[in-house]
Amino acid sequence: MHGSRAANRYAKSLYQLSIDQGVLEEVYADMRMIGQSLHDSKDLVSLLKSPIVKTDRKWKVLETIYNGKVNKVTLAFIRLMTQNKREALLEMIGEHFVFLYKQYKGIITAEVTAAVSLDEDMKKKILSIIGKTAGSNIEIVEKTDPSLIGGFIIKFGDKQYDASVAHRLKELKKAFSENPYLPEF
Repeated sequence: MHGSRAANRYAKSLYQLSIDQGVLEEVYADMRMIGQSLHDSKDLVSLLKSPIVKTDRKWKVLETIYNGKVNKVTLAFIRLMTQNKREALLEMIGEHFVFLYKQYKGIITAEVTAAVSLDEDMKKKILSIIGKTAGSNIEIVEKTDPSLIGGFIIKFGDKQYDASVAHRLKELKKAFSENPYLPEF
């Protein structure tokens, strides 16, 4: 997991605190939501990273956004981050917290890139393919890439399975270019 040491340490602390308080599932959902909102709103990220905006103003913005939507442990953690002037690390902290949670629960994230959006039947087939190798706790992250033409690419852990039409076309092109029957001049 990449990121700053401070973000990793804060994530570990929040993770341990949420286990101790018995609110791991709620804080996990909160950190996913916070991470997604920070990923989606570059204006919010700019505000949090700005040295011009005062700490109390940043806290008021974060409190307005998340109060009543997140667990009290998560809200207290956000307040602590703003008081310590570490609010710019919230996105990285969220990512590392999610990583720790998935590691604890044994959840493997599989990235599936397809030419078109996957239907439920196709997702089940992909889950069965991955399940044979990885186990049962699998989370699919779906992406679309029209350049694949058809088929899909599955990435999980250090493995990759490429069943795309674009990949097959590249293999065919390579096979045809290596024709041993054509004399070279």
